[in-house]
Amino acid sequence: DFAPEQQKNIAAIVWLYRGQADRFLKLVESYLAQAIGEGQATTAPLADYDKALGKLIELVQPFVNESAIPIRWRRPGAN
Repeated sequence: DFAPEQQKNIAAIVWLYRGQADRFLKLVESYLAQAIGEGQATTAPLADYDKALGKLIELVQPFVNESAIPIRWRRPGAN
């Protein structure tokens, strides 16, 4: 048995063979839209991770040996 995505991909090969590039391009468009949607859904967890990492570094910093290199951390996107 084939997964739904595999069935779509096999159908796309047939479409291209038959010269139905428009159907293939619509399938690619749907894949790209899905990828963008899933990518956008990851921004909230990344922001939470960023916040937690900053707090962790603040808590650990007092225990870092003064002769060692201090922990340097920049918020992603900050210059």
